[in-house]
Amino acid sequence: MTFFDATGTGFVGRTEEIQRALKLLDPAQPVWMFHFVGDGGIGKTKLLEVLGPEFEQLGCVVPALIDIYDFANQTQDGLINSLTRQLGSEHFTTFLARQDQEPATSEEAYENEQELIAAFVADYNALARTVTKIVLRFDTLENIPHQSFATWLLERFLPSLHGQTIVLTAGREPIPPAYLGGHIDQRWLTGITREDARTYMQQRFASEHLPELIDQASLDKIYDLAEGRPILLALALGWILLNADVDELIAVPKEDFEREMVSWVRELPSQVNAAILHMAVVYKRCDAPMLAHLMGLTPAEAEHVLAQLQNLAFIKYRADLHEYTLHDEMRYLIGKYAAYPPATRRVIARKAVEAYQEKLARVTDTLERRTLEIEELYYELNSDLDIGQVLFKAITLFNDYGRKKAVDFCRLMLEVIEANVAKLTAEQFDQLEISRARLAFYRHDDAQARHILDILNRQEQVSSEVRYEIYNLIGSIEERSDLKRALEYQHKSRSVLEQLLGQIDPTSPAWASRQSDLAQIYRKIATLSTTLGEYDQARSWNTRSLGIEKAMMNDAGVAACMNNIANLDRQRGEYGRAREEALQALKLRQNLKEEQQQQVGFSWSTIGMIERDAGNYDLAVHYFYLASQVFEHFKDEVENAKALANLATIYHWREVSLTVKAAQIFDPNSVANDRIPTAGPIHLELEHYLRQEWPSFFLKFRMGNSDLKKRAEQSAAYLEHSERILRRRNRKADLARTLNYKGRLWLHRSEWWKAEDSFEESRRLAAVVGAEPLVVDGLVSLILTHYLKNTTDAVVPLSEEVEHCALPQGQRYAELLSRMELILGNIAFELATSTPSQQHYRRAIAHYGEACAQALLFNRSNFEAARYVLRDRLQRIQPEFIDMLCTYLIDFWRNDSRDLLKHDTSLLDTLHDVRRRKLSEQDV
Repeated sequence: MTFFDATGTGFVGRTEEIQRALKLLDPAQPVWMFHFVGDGGIGKTKLLEVLGPEFEQLGCVVPALIDIYDFANQTQDGLINSLTRQLGSEHFTTFLARQDQEPATSEEAYENEQELIAAFVADYNALARTVTKIVLRFDTLENIPHQSFATWLLERFLPSLHGQTIVLTAGREPIPPAYLGGHIDQRWLTGITREDARTYMQQRFASEHLPELIDQASLDKIYDLAEGRPILLALALGWILLNADVDELIAVPKEDFEREMVSWVRELPSQVNAAILHMAVVYKRCDAPMLAHLMGLTPAEAEHVLAQLQNLAFIKYRADLHEYTLHDEMRYLIGKYAAYPPATRRVIARKAVEAYQEKLARVTDTLERRTLEIEELYYELNSDLDIGQVLFKAITLFNDYGRKKAVDFCRLMLEVIEANVAKLTAEQFDQLEISRARLAFYRHDDAQARHILDILNRQEQVSSEVRYEIYNLIGSIEERSDLKRALEYQHKSRSVLEQLLGQIDPTSPAWASRQSDLAQIYRKIATLSTTLGEYDQARSWNTRSLGIEKAMMNDAGVAACMNNIANLDRQRGEYGRAREEALQALKLRQNLKEEQQQQVGFSWSTIGMIERDAGNYDLAVHYFYLASQVFEHFKDEVENAKALANLATIYHWREVSLTVKAAQIFDPNSVANDRIPTAGPIHLELEHYLRQEWPSFFLKFRMGNSDLKKRAEQSAAYLEHSERILRRRNRKADLARTLNYKGRLWLHRSEWWKAEDSFEESRRLAAVVGAEPLVVDGLVSLILTHYLKNTTDAVVPLSEEVEHCALPQGQRYAELLSRMELILGNIAFELATSTPSQQHYRRAIAHYGEACAQALLFNRSNFEAARYVLRDRLQRIQPEFIDMLCTYLIDFWRNDSRDLLKHDTSLLDTLHDVRRRKLSEQDV
């Protein structure tokens, strides 16, 4: 853009500001950012442009001016991408390598965003160390669309670059004091001085070979009329050169001067005049194809018109993109005095939409596509298109950005919609409010999201569509803190959606879309039910979702349901059926589109868990390795971390299995040799019971077995890698699970204090996200840790905490309660208090029986392994009764008969009733 200088005219004035900016090169002074403030047309942009060559002459690297007016620079990704392009992409290899990774969750999106910025900063600083200084220039800061973006830019991003950087900015508003400090200075710009204006105007006339066209008194009169504003001075000179009637100009009343200056545009050649008026409507960007489409020109004619525009003082030209924009002050003046009628402007906006559609058909870059989509929507909202259709498209794009975790683009899209809020109906406004709440949710501002949703929810006149969205989003918010409430709200959203479906024509596209939503809600309910230990409910909802997905022939949805059901059957110990279901899901996923192939990794993980639980460790290692490779290919660090944690547990269990088998050989008369299960993981309590019997042997065996030692080292390495990733990604629930695995590893190696730290952090993180099963598991694991390191005084408060959490939940925590009671029985037994130990052991058996009947967090080998410990311990207390009890318990598990004999104990009565209910509900 050229405010002062057309061809043959040099820059004049602003000497003090230029010298002050150049002093930023002095390393002794703390200021590294200079902000120029002033009204539109006062010369801020031109000053930034002139400062570029001044710094370049002093050896600085000065990339092109970054204009915040451009939507492409109003998001974090877009701004950083512009800087990368301007500074040279060859300097940003680390940043560009990370840019391909698409986050899977909103938590991961935040972490990915921080890592991308860190990668850019690292590459930037490496470049900065090779040059004197890098001078970054940002124009029109008043267009920063949201406080969060301003905070990020001014408080976090730019300060991270300041070591070898000078930042020059300009805007109509000062930077708020909250952002100011000892490192930022700002200067108000007013009109240029009378002397500078005289010099500029004289240079301009001389460049046109008309040095005597105007006298000094007339120059002063024009200066007064323009109040020293460079844009009005430039327009006045254009008026004089076009009309050559200085007396007529200086006779214009001051209150009409702006209008008269704009009117000369009408005197320009018709195509140039028309182009300017079109650019006052389509002002985000304009190139030859766009102008040709708007005005019905050939590409050559459009290029010719733009070439003429380039020399005008109020046209901005972006050489890197070969695009033109109208200076915002000139756009304001045209809108005020010379604009097309509203109907014409709406038609032009619709033509712009058509041109954008052509651009979108060719674009391949993701950031450019999103910017174009938002700009297209901007013109759609200002066109004569139906606002309802435009809003539906806008919210569809908003939700698509949300699914892809492009939160900054969600924010920008929402701001474009909000600018047109006056056009919306009450129901459309409610849809906008839902989007606002969703944006707050994406940003983890749950309080703001709930505030918006609660206001909506209290309204009586809310459509079913909006009510469904309210419950669904509240359910998603509650998942971060209260899984039970999350499940309640998802059931509410399901109920509303089912009612809504009953009111929609099954042949309409809306019905199919809502059916897909319903299938996803069913799966979400199933997932929450699984996390809460309600496995029967989880299976039922997954089955319902599967029916919808099959009817819609959605292979991706069918595979997701089948994979979930396979996991549920795995937890029941139905390994054959689970394996078959998981392989079917895998086959479907292998035939999905390339962008969906990451789902294959989840299938490999599920199959790995099935083989792990079935005791096929080598196969499990193979499948988890395949899963890890898929996630690594798709740059999904979190899922890769989870696969690595599973690999670690398999190596650990193989170590346990080898040790126990060696123990059987070492002592053939050991209780461990009495039908120890050969398939499945050896129960943790059995392992530690055996360790107490032969601690010296275990140590000797581990040290003398190189294969075992290698597996143990590999297990630790996988867990460490997994933990590093999950900490960096701030994935609390996944990290809690990995730390639990790590604690078990430390227990097996007699590193009690390290185990205690791991379990303690695991349960704390699980409590933060409301993962109650992991909290209870962590507490029970801490009880075991204290038992093994002989600090049993700490056990009582922990056991009371377990009972407080678990007992009200009934059978859901049966297996965890049985583990705790077994440890408490061991403690009492070793203290030679037989009656309390017998009570604990009996409760342990009762809980194990409940777990067997319900298949909650449990499998057959766990039950059998624990049975050997119980029988050995209890036979020393009350041999006959306990032997009979254990015999019937194992029969109870192995047989499906509903006619097992009842014994005169409340324990077996309870088990019999639970088993009967279970068999009546269980699908064949």
